[in-house]
Amino acid sequence: MRRAALALALSFTAALPAAAESWRVASPDGRTVAIVDLTDGAPTWRVERDGAAVIAPSELGFRFRDRPDLSGGLTAGAPERR
Repeated sequence: MRRAALALALSFTAALPAAAESWRVASPDGRTVAIVDLTDGAPTWRVERDGAAVIAPSELGFRFRDRPDLSGGLTAGAPERR
């Protein structure tokens, strides 16, 4: 589940902030759901089981010492299968 959320987060491309968007990935039985939200260009993720929070909303992104920050100003690209 964590890998799916991270993969989704890494698929974002840096750009101007976008309107709030949300993506969900559910377990086969539908009881556990990983949710990635993009609000004002800032990605967060959370996990719920049976509607109850398991992992509270947490920031996604990368911060580097000598490079631009990749934790905000993001927008979602079009889905692509390879």
